Amino acid sequence: MPNVTDTDSRTHLNGGCRGVVYIRLSRATPTRREYPTQVMDAAELLAWKRPLPGTQLAALPPGNSRPNPTVVGNRLLVCTFSPGAVHCLDVADGSQVWSVPLDGLGGESVLVTRDLVYAKTARTLYALQLLDGAVVWKFTPHRGKGEYMYSAPVISGERLFIGDREGSIHCLDPATGTRLWTATVAEGDVNSTFLVVDGRVIAGTNDATAVGVDAGSGSVVWRTRLDGPSIHEVLWDGAALIQTESLWWLAPTDGRVNDRWAPRGETAKAVVVAGAEVIALLRQEVLVSFRDHHEVYRVDNQGFFTGVLSFSPVTGCVYDARIVPRRRSDYWRPALQFEVR
Repeated sequence: MPNVTDTDSRTHLNGGCRGVVYIRLSRATPTRREYPTQVMDAAELLAWKRPLPGTQLAALPPGNSRPNPTVVGNRLLVCTFSPGAVHCLDVADGSQVWSVPLDGLGGESVLVTRDLVYAKTARTLYALQLLDGAVVWKFTPHRGKGEYMYSAPVISGERLFIGDREGSIHCLDPATGTRLWTATVAEGDVNSTFLVVDGRVIAGTNDATAVGVDAGSGSVVWRTRLDGPSIHEVLWDGAALIQTESLWWLAPTDGRVNDRWAPRGETAKAVVVAGAEVIALLRQEVLVSFRDHHEVYRVDNQGFFTGVLSFSPVTGCVYDARIVPRRRSDYWRPALQFEVR
């Protein structure tokens, strides 16, 4: 499934179970401008592919908008699920630059800022040198065996934020890993990827609440009751956009509900902010577009969908991945399908 990285008009795909597939984004850009979609066979876009020796499962399905693999300059970084590891490849041909094993199953994405690469398992957050993969620091929120973190790290200024499965948000120094504060904000897991805006860390929780926490002190500023757990990335659409089975637009300063989308019998599965629009794919195989927090159109019969949307500001397209039948045969082929914005 595609997570799009705009680097020299290229992108990349998780290559099945055991490696990385790299494609040309410029070749996956439609020439026609009419709605609704264009479908291309992913095999026809291939630039190179690289098996990762010993890898049993290349990557988890993404739970946020971060590409995995991701491109930084002339390097491509991927966090593999099983066995957990971070691999750094040359973006030109896929040759390996370095590889670092992790202490468990690898997380769904990596975060790169300055000269550091942040990757995680469900137990430990790592900061690695981009140059050679050297471990700069590690953070584990609790002692003993167990899976403690399903959240992904977020960096704002000189602070890094990540949630844990015991209801807390941790604030760390991103350069050293030093814990600056810990705030207990929920009775259940805090598994979402946070939004930091206006001095607030905004998080969805598994106990059906959203919280706004002061980024400097860790004090809980507001708490808003939702209609179910929120494990997804908190997005920005003129307000904090939080996904449960519904969509909620909350004011970042006080958590008041600006708007809510919750039609009976429909469930949001994947959401992406695409310029002035929000695009959602529903579990009912319907694509819905929103502008100014209100639905503006929908298209039915979207078919089987693998679970993530990516927007490219370079091409102006929303990309997803489908499994589509081909030539009336009994097998299925992966394909890119994208809406032309």
